[in-house]
Amino acid sequence: MTSSLKTFHLRHLAVINDFQDAELPWSYQALEAIPDPLAARGVRYGFTELLTTIIAAVLSGSSSLTMIADWAADVHQRNLLTVWKRAPSVATFHWVKATMDAVIVDAVLSDWVKTRMLTKLANRRVRPSWRRLLLMAKKFVVPNTVAAPKAFLMAALNHQYGTVLGEESVDAKTNEIPHLPHLLDQLGDLNGAVITIDALHTLAQQANATVDRGGHCVFTVKTNAKSLHQAINDVGWTRRKPQYRHREKAHGRICSWL
Repeated sequence: MTSSLKTFHLRHLAVINDFQDAELPWSYQALEAIPDPLAARGVRYGFTELLTTIIAAVLSGSSSLTMIADWAADVHQRNLLTVWKRAPSVATFHWVKATMDAVIVDAVLSDWVKTRMLTKLANRRVRPSWRRLLLMAKKFVVPNTVAAPKAFLMAALNHQYGTVLGEESVDAKTNEIPHLPHLLDQLGDLNGAVITIDALHTLAQQANATVDRGGHCVFTVKTNAKSLHQAINDVGWTRRKPQYRHREKAHGRICSWL
């Protein structure tokens, strides 16, 4: 499986690039489930409208609060954002970022993406390939100009489209191992799902956590699991000819999977 973000992005577009205006009420309704921290008095901008604007700006390429405010001002000037008399300022978007519950926002958006993907695949009568899932953890480093801790996220994504279906934040004082069951719980029904995960989770407790939820495991076995690694060698699998080969050129290198 490729690690190219560009390839994942192109696969993800196969699910989201046919978004229609008729689906806007559905997506807006999903955002309305996020609690509004605003007090009723003195409200100038609706919280759901602000969230919708932020998401649209980020999908359009904005990567900072200033860029989001500039995007909102631009579309408002072109009469594409007419819900307000004037566009929100940077301070308004900063307030939204500071007061919203990031865990709830992530859960709502992940559920919306997963539901939409399953609906689209069902309408196309495509085999439910979302059940082939990859669990992985990545560290996100913020720029040196930002006084914020490094974020370490563990995510579950669909093999075919690269669509993230759930995320779990890993605390700096622990590792990702105890967070696996919590991430699996976010995925809902795992009956028949195949979970691919790296060697760190090649443990009996992780296998039990997956199987108990109806899923199947594909683990990587390295020499850190000495007994299991030796048992596999004793079976003689290393002497058998590989039944699958995949060769791919990405990131300036050629990778082969057997």
